[in-house]
Amino acid sequence: MGSQLKLMDPVAVPQEEPKKETQNAPKNTKKNAAAKKSGGQKFKRLLKEMVSELKKVAWPKWKKSKNNPGVFDQTGVVLMVVLFFTVIVSLFDLGLGQLLKLLVAGA
Repeated sequence: MGSQLKLMDPVAVPQEEPKKETQNAPKNTKKNAAAKKSGGQKFKRLLKEMVSELKKVAWPKWKKSKNNPGVFDQTGVVLMVVLFFTVIVSLFDLGLGQLLKLLVAGA
């Protein structure tokens, strides 16, 4: 048994030294305040990034083709699925509401 496991003493665990403040830290000056971006510049940057991301999206074709059912058919499928789940959730809501009325009335 050549190697033995050494347990660390929790008191002897080295701790990090507190960070020292640097002397070259920037001061709050008018020059630094002017360097910060204004709200309008941030909004322009946001719009630019949004347009950039939307260009990366693989948008469906408007017209039908052999491999693509077209936007209108796809939209119809989405609307039918949403309608189906709306009915299901509404029925559950109605049933649970009636069950709650019975429980409250019986108490």
